[in-house]
Order: sequence, then C-alpha cells, then structure tokens
Amino acid sequence: MSHAVRRKLFKLLRNVLSRFVKPSAMIYKAVTEVQYNLVYNQKDNKELIIGDSRQCFIDNAHQNGLHPEDVEEFFENVKTFFTAACVYMLKKMPLNDPVLQHIEVAGISQCLNGNTSSLHYFSFKCF
Repeated sequence: MSHAVRRKLFKLLRNVLSRFVKPSAMIYKAVTEVQYNLVYNQKDNKELIIGDSRQCFIDNAHQNGLHPEDVEEFFENVKTFFTAACVYMLKKMPLNDPVLQHIEVAGISQCLNGNTSSLHYFSFKCF
C-alpha cells in the first residue's frame, strides 16, 4: 500500500484546492504549483464548496437572522481556512519525498509505467 501513499496525498491536496480555487488556476499545473493564495485565483463566494446544509443555511441568510456582513465574514473565514489547510499540507506532507516517489514503481498499476531509475534508487540505497 505504500506505493499509493504519494498519489493519495496529491489527490487529497487537489480535493481541498478544488473547493476554493478556480479550475482555470489549476489546469496544466502540478498540484504543488497552484497559486491558491492569490485572490483572483479563488472562487467567488457562491461557487465555494462548503457542503449542502451550510449552503442552504447561507442561501436563506435573511430568514436565518444573518446580516450580509455576517455572510461575507463567513465566506472570508472559509477561504482563510482552506488557505491555511493548503499551507499546512504543503509544509507537512511528504509530497516530494524521494522514497515515496520511487516506491510507486511497486504498484501493479504503475509497474508498466515505472522506469529503471526507480528500481536503481532502491537497489543502490538499500545495499
């Protein structure tokens, strides 16, 4: 299962990014290269993925006793949360760990795409 760790970490980061970053800011970029902190790359408030029940609550803000300033503050906090989550993930997750990168060759789905440099990595590092 260790051969899939790196792919799963990248998938998790991409999932978080997709909730608040415009697709145009993510296309043709490595997940680690997305400039998620730039305001113009972030989705408009109505496009943020925050969950159905929360979206319904926000959509009925007036009926739920929320002022427009409260709604705006909520969305700013959501963007701040997602940004902080990405900063943390990029800092703490071993996305560029050479062992995780090379061990992908051990996965059945990747063995046809694997290259000999990954095999050499382990043969020279381990012996």
